[in-house]
Amino acid sequence: MARRKLTGEKLAAATRMREANLPVSAIAGKIGVSIGCLQWNFLKHGVEISKPRALPPVPAAPVIIKRGKHSVRLFTAEEDARLLALETQGLSYTEMARRVATQLNLLP
Repeated sequence: MARRKLTGEKLAAATRMREANLPVSAIAGKIGVSIGCLQWNFLKHGVEISKPRALPPVPAAPVIIKRGKHSVRLFTAEEDARLLALETQGLSYTEMARRVATQLNLLP
């Protein structure tokens, strides 16, 4: 498949379509480029691909939910703050997980 470049003219048209809330797939079809090409150019030029969605509230107490066959424990606001503090210290994710698991008495 031949590559098609996104010219400035086409990018401007695509940006106007995106601002009118057209889906990226529809815009790519009208402009004549792949969805990936259009998403890359939107990212490169700071065009929002989608509206930001609201994040769910952070639980006050530990919550365990089921995802398929797995149980997942959501972090509380306090645990999130602790993790961010550990990250600013430059710790690896593995070391952060060890420290949090030790503090929660999950490790022997």
